[in-house]
Amino acid sequence: MLLKEVKTGSKYIAHYNSTNILKSIFESHNNRLLLYFKSGFIYEYTNVNPAEYTKFKISESQGKVFHKLIKTKPNKKLENYQLKDVITERKNILY
Repeated sequence: MLLKEVKTGSKYIAHYNSTNILKSIFESHNNRLLLYFKSGFIYEYTNVNPAEYTKFKISESQGKVFHKLIKTKPNKKLENYQLKDVITERKNILY
């Protein structure tokens, strides 16, 4: 479930209450979606159109929409991230 989304230019940064996905960054100018998984990895998905991103973000279950619409898109694992940094960011955004 979407907790909060912030738009900065052509970037949409969203935080979720999801089993596996903590955060997403969607870049509407190039249809690129970055997903921050609770496992500590960031994956980049390309060719994600705005309608697909909207379905993903407003869904009650990001995981279901991810598996149905996004998982098969061209993707690559980018890097690990510090979970504590995303949690701190989330606290700053939500409170």
